[in-house]
Formats: sequence, C-alpha cells, structure tokens
Amino acid sequence: MQVQLNNVSKQFGDGRSGGWALKPTTLAFDEGKTTVLIGPSGCGKSTLLRLVVGLIAPTSGTITFDSEPLTREKHTLLRRRSRVCFSRVSGSLSKVIVPLVGA
Repeated sequence: MQVQLNNVSKQFGDGRSGGWALKPTTLAFDEGKTTVLIGPSGCGKSTLLRLVVGLIAPTSGTITFDSEPLTREKHTLLRRRSRVCFSRVSGSLSKVIVPLVGA
C-alpha cells in the first residue's frame, strides 16, 4: 500500500492575500514505514495529513492510493489501514505528525 502526493497544494481564501496552507508538494508514504513530519507551526503538516485522509480537498495536484486516484471509498479503506498521530512537543519543533501506513 502506498499513498503518493503529486504537486498537491492547498490554498484558503481567494488567493489574492496569499492563504497558502500547503505549497505544491510531492511525497510518498510507503507501506510498512513510519513517516515523521517535523516543522514549525504553520508550515503545512496538519493540512497535508488532512488532505491525505480526505478531510479537505486539495486546491491542485493529485493524491493516489496504490497508484489509483484517492476516492471517497479509498479514503475509508486508507483510514482503516493506517494510523495517524498528532503530537505536540516542546522546544523549537512545535508539532510532530506520525502516519503509520500498513498497520
């Protein structure tokens, strides 16, 4: 099972005032691997995972699951076969997000 993002972005608002929650991003989550997203507040970690699990739709780009477009039915399957943990840490890193794909 692999989840792939190809030039996926998310913009809120009308676009005139910025509003980019996630600039175009290409990334793959491979089966059986733990992936950790680390970065400062506001860099798009939560938005990226909300896109992957289907809570919000991308502004542009494609998300695939096992090389097929990620449909509503596939989102349900992905949620059953994965674990996502949102965790806050102290110090210079504000949040760690750990998706466990292939659970």
